[in-house]
Amino acid sequence: MLSGLDGSPGSENPAIRSAGRTIHRQWNLSLLAENAFLRQQNAELNERIEGLEKRLKRYENAHTPSSKQGGAGHQSQNDESEQDDEDDYAGGDANAASDSSSGPGRNPGHNGTTQPPPDPDRTVRVGEAYCLNCDRVLTDPDEYVSRVIVDIPLPVPTEVTKYELGKQECACGNEVVAEHPDCPETGRFGPHLLAQTALLRYHGRLPHRKQAELFDWQLDHPVSPATIYNMTERVAAGLRPAYEEVKDSSGKRRHLLRRNRLSGRWRPTLGVDVRN
Repeated sequence: MLSGLDGSPGSENPAIRSAGRTIHRQWNLSLLAENAFLRQQNAELNERIEGLEKRLKRYENAHTPSSKQGGAGHQSQNDESEQDDEDDYAGGDANAASDSSSGPGRNPGHNGTTQPPPDPDRTVRVGEAYCLNCDRVLTDPDEYVSRVIVDIPLPVPTEVTKYELGKQECACGNEVVAEHPDCPETGRFGPHLLAQTALLRYHGRLPHRKQAELFDWQLDHPVSPATIYNMTERVAAGLRPAYEEVKDSSGKRRHLLRRNRLSGRWRPTLGVDVRN
């Protein structure tokens, strides 16, 4: 409480009260403005988080094709322009795709091309025909209309080969057995079937159970999922030496590149054998 001029208690100065109310009003306005700004910023951040979560779901979904994913597989507009320049340099028609108004594919009116049919392995001649108008079976054709059909037999035929490997004793006393590249040391499945099994497992992403079903349906040769697993293990063991050689060679290349970067050269010297 303030005192008057004579020392007696008095009321506050009206000017002071007015200044106090003005300060409080300005402070409230600043708080309201800050609150509105934070709300807007929070909404923008929530919208950005929602967009990032949608993009993350694309990467986490194994069924999303790489063309629909962002990141490294997404081609920017600058990259597309650079690709157009490369096509022009390579002699391609840069307007071939841009002139099309119907989407992908050739322009309307373009003369189509058909892949020529392969030579037939066998010929089946059908002479009987049924006439729907008079309900008669005709057996004397005037001419034949040829159609070449490409198909696969079911079950897919497999080739069973019996290898008779010569076994003899060397003069040193060592017993030697002849070898053939298509006859594996273990198991009864040949190299082509082993390679196909590994491709279906790791490139086709088929689990062992489905591959066993495929053997039964298509090859008419039932096997167990454990057999499929053993076949892929044999392929891995056979490729292990080549894998180790490539791994060792790539490690030496990285070491050479790192050494050239330290010396100011960003490419390995031509003619240097990095395997030595």
